[in-house]
Amino acid sequence: MKAWGADIAERYIERINILKSARGVEDLYRIEALRFHELKGRRAGEYAIWLGRRERLIVTFRGEAMTVVRIEEVTVNHYGD
Repeated sequence: MKAWGADIAERYIERINILKSARGVEDLYRIEALRFHELKGRRAGEYAIWLGRRERLIVTFRGEAMTVVRIEEVTVNHYGD
């Protein structure tokens, strides 16, 4: 928590809870505050969820039903994807 700050830590936990309750990626696209989007280029197949100013949560899914969600990383300075 010290490295990212309390605000990012709170949003991270909130986003994890949203991922747990989502039935599919369509649910995530509907929540504008997430700024949920699929990545391109070398990160194709991964998705980003906004955490803060420049911080984002990178996730991948197994299947359309999202039965398995894998947290790939929390990153800053994502320009150049």
